[in-house]
Amino acid sequence: MSVVTTTSGATDDLIDLVADFRTDAVPSDVRRECTRAFVNAMGCMIAGGGHEMVEAASNGLAVFAGPPSASLIGRGQKADVLTASLLNGLAGAAYSFDDAYSEALLHPSGPAVAALLAMAETRPLAGADFLACLALGMEISCRLADVIASSRDRSWIAWSQTGICCGAGVALAAGKALGLARDQLDWALGIALSQAAGTRATHGSMSASLIFGHAASTGLRAAILAQQGFTASSGSVEDRYGFASVYAKEADLSLLTKDFGLAWQLKANTYKPFPCALLIHASLDGLLQLKRENAFPHEHVESISLTVPPAAITLCSRPHPMNEMEAKLSLEHWIAAAAVYGKAGIAQGSLSVVNDPRVVNLRERIRLEGDAGVESDAARITIALSGGETLQRTIDHCVGGVGRPMSDHQLEEKFLDLSSTSIGPERARQVLDLCWSVNEARDVGAAARAAC
Repeated sequence: MSVVTTTSGATDDLIDLVADFRTDAVPSDVRRECTRAFVNAMGCMIAGGGHEMVEAASNGLAVFAGPPSASLIGRGQKADVLTASLLNGLAGAAYSFDDAYSEALLHPSGPAVAALLAMAETRPLAGADFLACLALGMEISCRLADVIASSRDRSWIAWSQTGICCGAGVALAAGKALGLARDQLDWALGIALSQAAGTRATHGSMSASLIFGHAASTGLRAAILAQQGFTASSGSVEDRYGFASVYAKEADLSLLTKDFGLAWQLKANTYKPFPCALLIHASLDGLLQLKRENAFPHEHVESISLTVPPAAITLCSRPHPMNEMEAKLSLEHWIAAAAVYGKAGIAQGSLSVVNDPRVVNLRERIRLEGDAGVESDAARITIALSGGETLQRTIDHCVGGVGRPMSDHQLEEKFLDLSSTSIGPERARQVLDLCWSVNEARDVGAAARAAC
């Protein structure tokens, strides 16, 4: 049975805040973080646009799509707004190279960017307003995740937080961009939450990334429907059978609106330096440090022992991944691949590396131990080498996490590495410049068209 800690009216309180939200009141540091989120999300979408899962989805949906009006990032094509938001959201998650927020393992920026960009190509949106709406959508997604999953012990781990939270954030972000009235914002939230979905059983398949595209299109569709007077029940968050009671063992709805507009949770959002599940990063950071410092041949590795948070084992222990999708969530794969190749980029997640006999062999010699005292961005690693030598490293805060966030320069390098292969280095630089200067843009749709 779920326990919901709140006073009545949490939904009304949130909608009041959103209705009164002024896009010109977003602080400069929040705008800057949303600009960084935009840079990261665009790089991921450009790289993912050519992925086989996006190709399959595009081919399947094309015959049913409406008139092409919005760019498919990294594909050189267009689709209707709802299809574009779905496919671009899917592309952004294709390589699991996106962003991550807190203990909730939420990925708040990709769905919001995909939806707002698609909408902006049919309804011109200035860059400053785009960033403000992006901030609103990300913030609401983060706060909804905090309500139900600020501690993993309080949440149903079976749910994908991105799937159940981000559609609602997108709905209110798009609703604000569309100029919805208060009642329409309330309906948009209710419509989106009624379609919240995404289970962790899909991890290791294409459907895990589809969750992101679904959140983008669900939220945008909810706002469009609400604009036309399509209604939803009030109290969609705190109702006896609403969001909080469905998705959490114990929910604290005071976190939904506390210091809203003053304390911004999205400032704790981070960007991935490795294209795999976040809970793999600390171990991978430690392995790569030891590899760089000691240059040990992988043939000399007798065993690798990792001490990690229990959730890393629950969600990421996959010693025998069968394909690229499963490898994204395999702690054993990434440690073995990094030990063999000395790198951890998109190439190391490819099927050829998954099936590389050297990597397969080394995966068998990796041992995992869960320790509840190890934080989600931490790990301890011990490598036993032939001849008796032992290498050890403790990572207290992994690269890319809140304690060691990626710099603007690192985000630029990541963007150019991701996008240059798809659209060429010259266009990649052009799009990057448009992303960094988005706050001054008259029409943010120009960035989407440049990245198409």
